[in-house]
Amino acid sequence: MKTRLIISIYVWLSCSALAIGQDYALCNQYTEIGDFAKARQCLYAYKGVNDPGALCFYKMNLAINEGDGTTAKALYAEAEKLSATDPYVLGTKAVYIVYSNNAEAAKVVFDPIYKSHKNVSPVFMMEVIRAFFKFKSKDLQYASAWIDMLEKEIKQPNADWLILKGDYFASQGDHGTALNFYNKAIDADSKKATSYHRKGIAYRRIKNHSASMTELETALKLNPEFTMAILNKAEVHFDLGEVDQGIRAYAEYFNRAPEDMRARIQFARSLFGAKRYKESEEAALYVLNRDSSNLSALKLLSYANYELGKFPDGLKHMESFLAKADSSLIQSRDYEYLSKYYQKNNSDSLAINALRKALTYDDADAGLYSEAGTLMMKKSRFADAFDLYKSKAAKFTLTSADNYSYGRAALMLQNYATADSIFSRVCELQPNWAPGFLMKAKTSANLDPTSVEGRAFPFYEKYVTLAEADSANPDKYKAGLLESYRYLGYYYFLKKDNATSKVFWRKVLVIDPNDKQATDVLKDL
Repeated sequence: MKTRLIISIYVWLSCSALAIGQDYALCNQYTEIGDFAKARQCLYAYKGVNDPGALCFYKMNLAINEGDGTTAKALYAEAEKLSATDPYVLGTKAVYIVYSNNAEAAKVVFDPIYKSHKNVSPVFMMEVIRAFFKFKSKDLQYASAWIDMLEKEIKQPNADWLILKGDYFASQGDHGTALNFYNKAIDADSKKATSYHRKGIAYRRIKNHSASMTELETALKLNPEFTMAILNKAEVHFDLGEVDQGIRAYAEYFNRAPEDMRARIQFARSLFGAKRYKESEEAALYVLNRDSSNLSALKLLSYANYELGKFPDGLKHMESFLAKADSSLIQSRDYEYLSKYYQKNNSDSLAINALRKALTYDDADAGLYSEAGTLMMKKSRFADAFDLYKSKAAKFTLTSADNYSYGRAALMLQNYATADSIFSRVCELQPNWAPGFLMKAKTSANLDPTSVEGRAFPFYEKYVTLAEADSANPDKYKAGLLESYRYLGYYYFLKKDNATSKVFWRKVLVIDPNDKQATDVLKDL
């Protein structure tokens, strides 16, 4: 209670100071820790007009960090009306343009600051530079050049600059180097909670969850108001499988940031990943009840609907999502779930089309190929299945089941040489699996239709050995054994070994006493 009172007084004093022209970086600290309500209170309390460009910039930074694209767009329009030479105005525009996925255009806007940037806050400069590697549209070389320039101009060691440098490497997935810079930031200022928070995120990225939790807890000890540390701590709990603790941490976060819909969507996603489908559904509905146009929530609702068996509603939601969503929001998994819904409706052709669409996305995994192939084989679409397994083989290692279906598809297409090669691989990988040898025998027999060469002989023989050894499941092998016995009977007949030939024709009659071919052959022999 005492800590919150001190913080509230600090906000009031900060905002009062701003009213007479103090540094907006004070408000930006609240944006940085994710305490958006206090950042908003701080910024929007300012009534002066001496530096509207700076005010606009820090409001823009807040809006983007909140994920409030509507406010960000309005602030960009406001910046257009302000001085075209004000560095803060140019920074406002540049950040929004990068956020809107056009780094090249943003560079054109920001370049004029080169001559005047020493007259502006280093915090402002670092926030603009961060935008060039933070968002989807980025220019790492451009950002690096500015970071190096600031290094020479800011008295070192500077914790904020070291954090910026760490963030730059983290944005490229180089979390080891990022951690090195965060540690240097701690050496420069051991009381700065942001450094520990960034370390916590970096450790989470490399899946060192226990180290991540330690760093996040340190950040919260230094600054109990570090809202983003609470959010990330909640996610680490989910990573560790500590679902109930994660839910409690999210509840604490939402108590402080109830309107953070992005976090609520992540909460729904984490609940879904933990197979807490009912709670995931409720979290998605919470967002949709406040913003019916939120497509990420609509997608998650459809996922949860499927797992809860609510197929008609879930299909409707997924079809609505796919009809409305921008391509950047769609993943292979969305079409995978659409396929699942179609399969529940016995609409296998539509399901196959959905899976083929899913496979056009870069995030499509190996399992999707197998799922699509299985469905294609079920519908006797052998040419499609063959092409699909061929494509999968070029990207992933085929499973034993994949190879079996791939070979079957080739066999059905009468591509006997390819089928023979595939089933050779199946037999090598599973030397004690009877079905693989039966299919190898079939393909070999088709390559030797008169059986003169006896190409299929060793494989039918191996199949018989394996099948007869599995005495617990005789019915499982009846069809395969009939085929094998007939081949072997004929093979030995061609070899003029009538005694052995009779053995196999009699085995045919044991399985099917009414088999006319076996009866006739035995009479002739």
